[in-house]
Amino acid sequence: MKERTVKLWLALGLLLVILAGSSLTIVREWRALTGYWDHAGLRYETGGLSGEQLEAYQKGRQADGAAAEDPVEANRQAEAEDRADIEIAAWKRENHQTVTVEELGQSADGTVVRVSGNIELVFPDQKEAGGFPLPTDRAGCVISRGLALNLFGTTNVVGNRLCLGETTLIVRGVLKMEEPLLALPQTDGTERMPYVEIRTRGRASAPGLSQLAGGLGLFGEAYAFCGSFYVSLGRLFLSLPFWCAYFLLGPRLLKWRRKKRGSGYVGEGLFLAGIGVGLALSVSFTPDFIPARWSDFEFWGRKIFEIAEWIRARRDFPVISWEMEVLGRLWRIGAGALVSVASLLFFHAICHMENARKIVAEQRIS
Repeated sequence: MKERTVKLWLALGLLLVILAGSSLTIVREWRALTGYWDHAGLRYETGGLSGEQLEAYQKGRQADGAAAEDPVEANRQAEAEDRADIEIAAWKRENHQTVTVEELGQSADGTVVRVSGNIELVFPDQKEAGGFPLPTDRAGCVISRGLALNLFGTTNVVGNRLCLGETTLIVRGVLKMEEPLLALPQTDGTERMPYVEIRTRGRASAPGLSQLAGGLGLFGEAYAFCGSFYVSLGRLFLSLPFWCAYFLLGPRLLKWRRKKRGSGYVGEGLFLAGIGVGLALSVSFTPDFIPARWSDFEFWGRKIFEIAEWIRARRDFPVISWEMEVLGRLWRIGAGALVSVASLLFFHAICHMENARKIVAEQRIS
């Protein structure tokens, strides 16, 4: 009997440790995933966005703000722009490029990324040291730690010089990536680049993305990658352990309340209210993923087909670092949620079997 009790407590303790570990993983990954709420990317097979188009769009936004004659309306527009400032960058990849360091006699092959706009939008949360060159910095670049190790043997390379073809560049910063990569501002304003990054500070990235693309003169993207959509999925995964615990413990609490205070509907009402609060906290999809009427089945069909087409098209494009970061964190949240749910179910099953065993033992004694 004593040995059985020890084994039971060891099993319960192990389940609690697993539950605590998975919960910490979920919370850590969720906090990192929410940083991509305002990020989105548009990918094109041909064409895309040029530096001249981007500059014209930004000048047009400034002109629209200056054209407001009503001071109240102008202030309202300025406040709205402060809350939801939009940053845009266009970029392209050039594979198998040779980068050299003449002083050390070292050379390495890698990927070159040319960016019109803020380079940080292409590599969010990837900075390891230094900073990013400004769009007007024609002599600056940022390299990955993998390329830094290949060329210099160290990642402490900010301020060092290297050569890309006939161009000498100064390293402004280092990225956390292991892939040999060099990123620098694009100098050709007329070239259309197939990758467009958008950051909508202060609001979700998905709503209005098609209108923004139209304003930039962009149509027919191969796929769009909206950070807010994956954050919403992450919230759903995050809520799975809560729902599991809620429906395992809720009926027991209702049964306990009936024994203590007799019949009544207060407990049932609180239980249903808890379901409503849980749904409000766990479901947070942006308006463009919600139909005007829930019976609009055509909307759901179009949206599912659109997402399926995006997933199919994405397989034909090169790996993009921040997209993989989002999907990796989402996968870890989902895996952690499933482990937590499994731990709760096992915990509940063990307690249920132990209670049943005690009842049988008491009946035998009586």
